[in-house]
Amino acid sequence: MAEVIISALSPTPSATALILASKGLAPWLQDAAFLSQILAPLASSTSSLSVLGAAVDSTPVTAPYASSEGFSLFSSPTDTLLPKLWKEEVPTDHPSLTFHLPPFTTHPLPLSITLPLANTLFQNGRPHTMLASRWRRTTGEPRNLELVQVAERTHQAVDIPFSNIMTSRVALPLVPITKARKVATGLGNILRQVEVEGRLVPASKELEEVIPMLLEARAKTGVRGKGKAGPIGVWAVVYPAGGAYRFPRALELGEEGEWERAGEVERGIGALLAGGGHLRRICESPPPLGDVGL
Repeated sequence: MAEVIISALSPTPSATALILASKGLAPWLQDAAFLSQILAPLASSTSSLSVLGAAVDSTPVTAPYASSEGFSLFSSPTDTLLPKLWKEEVPTDHPSLTFHLPPFTTHPLPLSITLPLANTLFQNGRPHTMLASRWRRTTGEPRNLELVQVAERTHQAVDIPFSNIMTSRVALPLVPITKARKVATGLGNILRQVEVEGRLVPASKELEEVIPMLLEARAKTGVRGKGKAGPIGVWAVVYPAGGAYRFPRALELGEEGEWERAGEVERGIGALLAGGGHLRRICESPPPLGDVGL
């Protein structure tokens, strides 16, 4: 069953709203009757509404065992949430959303996170799904919202409103499966070689060895953790050399629990990112042979 997460619904004469849908539900973003029901709580308090609906790989999981299939909705009383939503844009080959967030407590500069859109070709025939729509309140009772205009977009900035006392935190239950390695060679966003015990090796070498061992260890114990079973996501944390923060040691397979180590990483990774670190997705499930793209 789909989850609907609704937050920050404020009475206002005009408003904007962002709807994120997991990619399996992408066709619903084209269903005006369905969207009008989701937006119904705003109908009595706004005369007009601009909405951006986007399909992403999964929506935020708010509790253990919760589904990542569903909708997440956020609204704002002004148009600052979605700046330049109705301005003409230059299409991009990498459709995405860029979120501008308040800073960490240890890092005074604002943060930005780019979220690629999901490939929805098999869901609705579109390579991606991101639609801007304009709605207006109908007269009479009950008050509803009716669709006025729809336009496709390939990129949109999202400015999360925040005050001077607000800060960001990181919720990333990651488990380190290799030791921290020095980057030796690369080109652009392609990591080619790392240094392992004084030798230069392909960046993917350790992952190709460790990930099958991790999956085998999970199979032997019959424990897959608190998350969903299936393919695992592989990420790389890249951070400046010589920093005060040291990345946690690699997981000892079969000797300690993954979720305990994930909690350790989650408590400390915010300081790493605030200090200039980057988190890059490599792949889903075991990585392919060859170079690792970051």
